[in-house]
Amino acid sequence: MPNYFWKGIDFAGKELSGYRFAGDVDDLKIRLLAEGIAILSAKPKSSLMFKINNIFAGKSLSVYEFAAFFEQLAILISGGVELLTALRTISSQTQDHKIKNVVESIGAEVERGNLLSVALTKSPDVFDEFIIEMIRVGQASEQLALALTELSESLKKKYELRRDLINSAAVPLFTLFFAFAIILAIFIGVVPQFQNFFVSLGKNIPSSTQKLLAISNFLRSRSAFFCVGGMAILALALSLAVGKVKMKKFKDSILLNSPFFSRLIVLSDLTGFLQSLSLLLKSGLPLIDAILTAKSAVGNYYLKEKINEVADQLTVGKSLTESLNCLQGCYKFEMLSSLIRVGEKAGNLDAVLDKASQFFGNELKRSTVLMTSLFQPLLLVIVGLIVGVLIWIIYLPIINLAYSLS
Repeated sequence: MPNYFWKGIDFAGKELSGYRFAGDVDDLKIRLLAEGIAILSAKPKSSLMFKINNIFAGKSLSVYEFAAFFEQLAILISGGVELLTALRTISSQTQDHKIKNVVESIGAEVERGNLLSVALTKSPDVFDEFIIEMIRVGQASEQLALALTELSESLKKKYELRRDLINSAAVPLFTLFFAFAIILAIFIGVVPQFQNFFVSLGKNIPSSTQKLLAISNFLRSRSAFFCVGGMAILALALSLAVGKVKMKKFKDSILLNSPFFSRLIVLSDLTGFLQSLSLLLKSGLPLIDAILTAKSAVGNYYLKEKINEVADQLTVGKSLTESLNCLQGCYKFEMLSSLIRVGEKAGNLDAVLDKASQFFGNELKRSTVLMTSLFQPLLLVIVGLIVGVLIWIIYLPIINLAYSLS
């Protein structure tokens, strides 16, 4: 559905303009006329400008924005408000243009007679398969408000987990950035202050100091700018030549086999997968369909392939516990397998999966805090050593001169 930039005039003679999703210009005229606005001109937003806006504004909504939107929609629908009216109410009350455009796009599809789940499929770059399937199941069981509430609660948990992880990693990342800034400042700001003095010493400059001067001169030259720009262009060209899928495979392989990040990757993906799977099973979706839908919460390519293997094993008649054997070697696999075995026997698999997702979420938080608490002092020591070595190299010619004069 195109996004139109329109100019119009209201009944009071005031000129107005804005953006609005609509099927065509006639559809746009009808929508705006219902709001008391007569169109003077309208043209589709260019795809180039749309892509540029997506780069800076973000193509999709954040997890928090999703949670807030579905919570408001659930409250209105549970209060007896019709779906289309609820969407229009949310659209009129929000000031965020990104959310407003998304809600208006959904409302336009619903007004055409489409179900909410079908309307969401028209924006696959905004709504993932998990969200669409949850709403589809909720509509099929005539419990849309309940499905929206549970979806909102699930997204809130994901948001809170992500927020805690970001907060834990914020201090080490800031320290790393600050350390890089200090080292760069030494090369660009401090070393040049000593350069004339070093040059006056002639051949008596130690080789380490000569290399330091060479690095400083390079960083202050245009060559550094062209070098960085050339590397960025080369990386972009390589990414385009190889393709996104192969680049993702390469990146995910490195992360999954990294001794530092492997555990965090597995814990993060398992937490999202188990939480989504629990919610889909609770809503009444069959196990295989739920697994194939919940795998959208898994970010790592190779872990996602393992989930596909689990689904394949289920299709040939194996139990979920047996199918999970392809995940052997993953962190805490034995405990997960035991929990699922108990859940299958007791017939409350969705509740057990929810508990498992909470456990892995807490384990992810603990692992992140532990890693950052170890990384922070180590980073400070490394930065201190680097700065100390640089200062020593800067003052080494002065020390040598003082020694020769004595």
